[in-house]
Amino acid sequence: MMEQDLLPVDEGRIAFQNRVSENPYPETSWKHNEWQFGWDAEEQVNPDLYDHAAGKFTNQNSQFSPSEKRN
Repeated sequence: MMEQDLLPVDEGRIAFQNRVSENPYPETSWKHNEWQFGWDAEEQVNPDLYDHAAGKFTNQNSQFSPSEKRN
């Protein structure tokens, strides 16, 4: 799948893998929710990589689990 063919849910998942937490879509867009769904799903696979209390990714150099390397 080419980058331009990605759905917002895939973009959100990839954003988490790249340690990006800012949703690029306005909250009024359906794409915002889809992107967030992908980001949240990826965060559940690797829960120790994002510190919600601090609002940022941890400094761990952890590898992503094989289950989320789907692209």
